[in-house]
Amino acid sequence: MKFLSNVCLLLWLVPFFGKQYLPDVFSVWYIQWTSFGLLSILLPYGFAKSILSKNDDKFASGFLFIFLLNVFLNSVGMNLLKTTNTFLAVSEQTELISENTSLEAINNENPEVRKVIAQVIYKEFGQPIMYKSKSDELIVYSPTEDDQKSYKEKFIGGAQAKDIIKNTSSQINEIMYLFGWACGCFLIIFFYTFRSEQSKANTYEPPVGQ
Repeated sequence: MKFLSNVCLLLWLVPFFGKQYLPDVFSVWYIQWTSFGLLSILLPYGFAKSILSKNDDKFASGFLFIFLLNVFLNSVGMNLLKTTNTFLAVSEQTELISENTSLEAINNENPEVRKVIAQVIYKEFGQPIMYKSKSDELIVYSPTEDDQKSYKEKFIGGAQAKDIIKNTSSQINEIMYLFGWACGCFLIIFFYTFRSEQSKANTYEPPVGQ
């Protein structure tokens, strides 16, 4: 059981820390998924076997600890991804021109302020709006090169945010499936192994003369 405990520990440590320090080597799917699949089977099996044996019950806490640590890290990761998605989604929804703000480009008493409002709106939303000039004429704001550059940089940032939302949503779904798989495997394999070992113990017949 000590050997199995060490194997489980290596299957958890190597992919986890390897992904942090050597991502090109350890982030590949066949390492991450293989280690995860083996742990899903070996952890509940080792836990069930160890609690049924007086000589190996000291290893039970180790198997359970690795499983619970996996559950905890998956939960934290999923919550962080959900928080990121919520923040980016709210940021996207707020990228709408306020009617009151656009009206200020016409109704404000200061002509310089009216022009600045039109300029800020273009930089933020890329939409030239009408504002009232010093002569009280309604004209469409003509953006400068710097204004256009500012908006393009912001537009690229918005496109990147959409890609991040898409990627994080995919990762959230993946973590949810992995979480369900890990918990389901643990319960099924644990109860199966536990009942199987108990049945063997109940049907065991000691040799005659003992």
